[in-house]
Amino acid sequence: MKPSRPWILGLAALAVTCQRKAAAPAGPTVVTITATDFAFAAPDTIPAGLTTFRMLNQGQEPHQAVIMGASDHSFEEIEAGMMAEGPIPP
Repeated sequence: MKPSRPWILGLAALAVTCQRKAAAPAGPTVVTITATDFAFAAPDTIPAGLTTFRMLNQGQEPHQAVIMGASDHSFEEIEAGMMAEGPIPP
């Protein structure tokens, strides 16, 4: 029995698809937060996906940043914890 033309074309398309290599995953987005005394500079939006945060302190005072996502605490609770004296709460 002789194979039909659509069958041969289907096998050719499958062979070409199997030969393609999967694209290498892109690296994480790098977001830089620049701290100066009494100010921060950072993007106002960040694309979804794996993200690396880099903080540059260009001021004389120590600085910290909080990255907040879905959690059991409101922004106000986190802000109050950051303003408290002593070590940063968990």
